[in-house]
Amino acid sequence: MSLFVIGLNHNTADVDVREKLSIPEYEIGNVVIQICKDNRIEACVIISTCNRTEFYYSSDNKQLAIDSFCKWFGLDYDSIKQHIYIKSKLECVQHLYKVSAGLDSMILGEAQILGQVKSSYEISKDNKALDTTTDRLFQSAFRVAKSVRSSTDIGKNPVSIANSAVNLSKQIFGDLTEQSILMIGAGSTAELLLRYLAKNNYKQLAIANRNLNNAENLAQQFQGLAFQLDFLHSKISDYDLIFTATASKEPLIDSEMIKAALQKRKHKPMVIIDIAIPRDVDKSVKKFNDVFYYEVDDLQKVISKNLQNRELAAIEAEKIIVAE
Repeated sequence: MSLFVIGLNHNTADVDVREKLSIPEYEIGNVVIQICKDNRIEACVIISTCNRTEFYYSSDNKQLAIDSFCKWFGLDYDSIKQHIYIKSKLECVQHLYKVSAGLDSMILGEAQILGQVKSSYEISKDNKALDTTTDRLFQSAFRVAKSVRSSTDIGKNPVSIANSAVNLSKQIFGDLTEQSILMIGAGSTAELLLRYLAKNNYKQLAIANRNLNNAENLAQQFQGLAFQLDFLHSKISDYDLIFTATASKEPLIDSEMIKAALQKRKHKPMVIIDIAIPRDVDKSVKKFNDVFYYEVDDLQKVISKNLQNRELAAIEAEKIIVAE
């Protein structure tokens, strides 16, 4: 059996493309089961984050793997070939090592990606979508990622998309002491963002989520309020700074909602930072002069600063990967 990875990331596709080829974590188990029903595909592991979607296959048929990837998204190869990469054998192995170690991330050396890769591996394992070759590949990737982090400064002062979103908000407002903040979403990314946010003083915090219990649990942890997404339309005008990080397939915030909110606020400006893929906010909100909307790809401008030390560490990390 040969190893293949077929995927796209922030380097090959912008957010408009990435959100069309993303898979919510709760659906990944079903996807790998369906793919592995074809006896010619021995294993499949899917990594889908805000910055990448990758399918790792164990199969003797490379074209079958490509067809499987395209078929799942209902797209033909020619329409997406400029955005995807296909790597096999050693190239596939080294690519996974780089991904797991954070060397292929938008934020060089980010720590969150390793947990996401482990979660994807566990989903395939739980759904019997691994073979010996793929199992060994991911186990070795975890070992290499650990070695990279312990042997270099790549993970020093950990940074993540969530951390960068908070830093961006501080750049905009200066400080957050007078800002009412709304977090839309109550998953792991939302929780990570709130941990960074909690290091700052702010006027008020609320958490909105489809599942009220999850919102209430986070609200209790971070001394905030909680409400269901059903009330978002009537409550969004209360907040100056809005972060979004849900797994919704459709936008939760559109221009009509924002238009009504701005009228209630007498056009007091709002800042919206959307770190979800697919995006939680319809990009039509950009037309309002009093709305400052940022999406995942906009964070690259914030992240690109102060990368020199991480880039030096990345050189050392690459040596470790090549040596494996």
